[in-house]
Amino acid sequence: LNGYTTVATGKNLHTTSSGSGTFPTGTWGVTLNGNAAIAGTTSFISGTDVISLNGYVAVATDKTPLMTVPGIGSLQMGTGTVTLNGHTTVAARKNLHMTDSGTGSFKTGTGAITLNGDTTVASTRTFTSGSGNVQLNGHVTIAADKNFEMASGSGAFTSGTGTVALN
Repeated sequence: LNGYTTVATGKNLHTTSSGSGTFPTGTWGVTLNGNAAIAGTTSFISGTDVISLNGYVAVATDKTPLMTVPGIGSLQMGTGTVTLNGHTTVAARKNLHMTDSGTGSFKTGTGAITLNGDTTVASTRTFTSGSGNVQLNGHVTIAADKNFEMASGSGAFTSGTGTVALN
């Protein structure tokens, strides 16, 4: 075909089901006014420029979005809420952090939390526990020129059976 081609209403432009040809276009834009389906186990492969998806993106429940080149690229979100409905894993030697200027908070559910590394409360921030018991299973050191004090009230100080030294 070397000129314009019009396909009549109710007719299709297609290759035979056993066809192995391609349908290349020129460098102009292509507009699909109807739904586009990719049949069977074939793939949709883009060029290297940005792909704009202007509607919701749905991924089948038994499929996982993935980047095919490990270590290259990033997933960037807008400013809306991100909901993770499954387990979330951070790879070895990678971090999960809030930017230094972030004023947001980190909140967990009611399950137990395990911190496997050292934990530091930065700068002059305060560590505050809930009203339940606080159990310290290791030695406790209080920095020089800092105090260990009980707020006013009827609480008591009880030591173990070892020696107590007051200097």
